[in-house]
Amino acid sequence: MRNKTGLQWCGFAFVSIVGTLWHFIYQWTGNNRLVALVCPVNESPWEHLKLLWFPFLLWCLINLRSTKGQSGAWARHCVGAITGIGVITAVFFTYKGIIGRDVMALDIISFILGVGNAFWIDAVLTRNGKLQGKSAQTAGVFLLLAVSALFMLFTFYPPKIPWFLDEQSGIYGI
Repeated sequence: MRNKTGLQWCGFAFVSIVGTLWHFIYQWTGNNRLVALVCPVNESPWEHLKLLWFPFLLWCLINLRSTKGQSGAWARHCVGAITGIGVITAVFFTYKGIIGRDVMALDIISFILGVGNAFWIDAVLTRNGKLQGKSAQTAGVFLLLAVSALFMLFTFYPPKIPWFLDEQSGIYGI
């Protein structure tokens, strides 16, 4: 159990650090449209969810060996990742609704809370033996791919709602 807990903490650190750097990759690459598929392209709440989503999936891929033989691991990763982006979204819109403006320190806190919750839920589901079996695994992989596809699609064709609006520039997506 200690080894798995250590791995969770390493994952938390990895996603927190990589996710922070992820924020700048699109700009560093000269606004590369391929990079835009997985990295934020503006300051909208939706685009910032990529800071957790794709680094978390990258961590899960890097650690495939540690989950080998665990039935339903991708289902648990999926629930963790969705919980993480849900926490970020809830914290952001709650504090913004109360304060009426963006506060970078609170954005950072919401990101760290989201990453922490993603790994915590993943660990709890693993420890409790939840989401076992082939159907859970298939559903998890499908949902991970579907949400990833939505991130990519909405980068170029975002709905015109506040979640997708970069209030600094007044634009949606690219």
